[in-house]
Amino acid sequence: MMTNIINDFAGDVWIIPEDLWYRFMGVLGITGACGTVAVPILHRVSAIRVQDETHTVDLSATIKLVCPRCGKEQQLALGRSRCGSCGLRIRVEIEEEHCRNCGYVLYKLESAVCPECGTPVAQPTPLK
Repeated sequence: MMTNIINDFAGDVWIIPEDLWYRFMGVLGITGACGTVAVPILHRVSAIRVQDETHTVDLSATIKLVCPRCGKEQQLALGRSRCGSCGLRIRVEIEEEHCRNCGYVLYKLESAVCPECGTPVAQPTPLK
């Protein structure tokens, strides 16, 4: 059975059995793989939390819509909901348009420029 020899900074020699060396490297590999998988998951979870905290709309409000899967008309709360008939997960968001320069809310704006800073505002295209 072969052994690995490691010289540390003090000049001491450690003799490590080969099977212990392979176990140690295996543990490091598993730990690295778990960390690699955990980072994107934790990033996604933290992004969801930040996104949920930025809502400025009253989340107790509801909206009337038709489920795209089953066609049932229903009232759903803003945020994350499920269709009462087929269980389709639906996410309802309301986003107010803001000036890209100063952040002024452009709701019901009648001019083509921001009244706060004078930045030209793109006119919304009507939905068909």
